[in-house]
This record gives sequence, C-alpha cells and structure tokens, in this order.
Amino acid sequence: QELQHIVPGEIFGTLARMFGHVHEYPCTAEATVESVALRIPDEIFQSTFSGDVRLMTLLCGLLADRLAKMIQLPRLSMEPPRARVAFAISRLASVYGNAIPVKEREIADLAGVAPETAYRTLHDFREAKLISAEPHHVVVLDTDKLGELWRENGRAG
Repeated sequence: QELQHIVPGEIFGTLARMFGHVHEYPCTAEATVESVALRIPDEIFQSTFSGDVRLMTLLCGLLADRLAKMIQLPRLSMEPPRARVAFAISRLASVYGNAIPVKEREIADLAGVAPETAYRTLHDFREAKLISAEPHHVVVLDTDKLGELWRENGRAG
C-alpha cells in the first residue's frame, strides 16, 4: 500500500537522517512516473539542517504532518471504500491542489481498494459534483464534502 505521495521538488527520507541515528531509510520508494531522485550527502544534510533553526522548524512541521497522516492509515483501512477513496483524494489535493495529476488507478492504489471499486466510487463522486475527471487528472470540486466523507469514519454517504 502506498503510504506517501511525493511531488516533484519535495524532500523525503528525512526522519531517518535528521539526527544521524539511522543510516538506512526503513521504507522503500517507488516511482510511478519517470523521476530523478537526488541524494544529499549526510555531512551536507547535517550541516545545512542543524545550523538553520528556521529550516529545522519547517522540516519538523513537514514530519509532523506526515506522521499525522500515517496515524490515520490503520483506522482508515477499516472504513468503507467510499471513505477511503475520499481520504486518498483529499490527501492528494493537499499535496497538488485541486487539480490532481494522477489516474484513477493510482487513486485506487492509494486508497487500498480494487480498481473497479474505485471507478464506481469516483463515478458516484462525479455525479455528486465532488470531483470531475479529465484525461490524466482529477479535479476536486468540493474539498469540504470530500473531507467530511472520511473524517466522519465513513458514516457520511
């Protein structure tokens, strides 16, 4: 299951390296599109981040946000597919904005549901005017309603 969707220019793998305690990142990263990943050498990473309080504060905020999202995942796995798909779209919208450059299949993967289930749910969301689907991307039309669908433990809808 996909735990995090990284966008171009976003830093990842920082928690394990922040304080120099772990030399190997405990997760696997897999590109879903053609990508280039750059590795910052440990000594440069440490000297840059440890010497800049503002940068360290921003990095801690990013890590706290990611941790909060990860904590929601186990609870969400017990929710109905509708809530899980709404959560996946909401998460992607928080990264990309309302125009999400992913295919419906990727939303299914992120939500942890079968593609057919995701397609039916996304069809329902389109009919309810929560989203619109364009070739190669989904546009969120009602962020608040989508958020309600997953925040209410799947009881909405």
